[in-house]
Amino acid sequence: MDFRLGVCQTPVLSAPKELQPYLEAISRAETPGLWLFPELFLGGFDLQRSQHWADQAQEALALLSDFSRATGHALAGTFLERSAGGFQNSLYLLSPELAEPLKLYSKIHLFPASDEAKLLTPGAGAMVTPELRGLRLGGCICFDLRFPEVCRVQAARDVHVYLVPAQWPKARLDHFTLLCRARALENQAMVLAANCCGPSPLGEMPGASMLVGPWGQMLMDCDDQPGVHSTVVDLDVLKAGQRLFSTRTSPVLDVTSRILA
Repeated sequence: MDFRLGVCQTPVLSAPKELQPYLEAISRAETPGLWLFPELFLGGFDLQRSQHWADQAQEALALLSDFSRATGHALAGTFLERSAGGFQNSLYLLSPELAEPLKLYSKIHLFPASDEAKLLTPGAGAMVTPELRGLRLGGCICFDLRFPEVCRVQAARDVHVYLVPAQWPKARLDHFTLLCRARALENQAMVLAANCCGPSPLGEMPGASMLVGPWGQMLMDCDDQPGVHSTVVDLDVLKAGQRLFSTRTSPVLDVTSRILA
């Protein structure tokens, strides 16, 4: 079964209306698919104004939900949202099959070298791994990528694609590429990573969004410019590879976590 996977590689946007050119580009795709936006693509890490961006996120989610229902495309990305303990950076999935946006999880490991660790609350709730048209999805937000356990605990559910929205700076781009390939290879899954491009409070963002295959191979890699990029993958090949042998769980070492729903 073929499935289109894509990224919307954006700079940090200042208003939901700036999504329109990217949505128009998605609508021209030959077949519906799943499209990932970068981490906090709306507002970025302007965390002193978290309430403003949480309000804007609600407007953006409504816009994206309407687009998804009208076109058949599924969309995902992270948004600031208010929680009981403050504000969280949360990954949401939108698709025509869902009555409302579905929260996969909130970022667990907050980057200690920025205000994120001071002004946001780490995720502590359940981690959801939904199925979309036969595709089991997992999530791993930016700095969480450095902690292999985040993907590993989801691998027990036979995740097919990990969604990795990021604002990963140019200075550590090599780390981003290596970690995406490692998470794909060790969990026998695809990694769809969407990174911001252009200037941001965290430094220059290089883009370089990618799709990595379950053998660690690059199936799609992007330049440093804004735009939408996609490719069609054969899910049957992925699933056959997972059946060949499994490195997703160890018969000796048990990896468990309270965050799986």
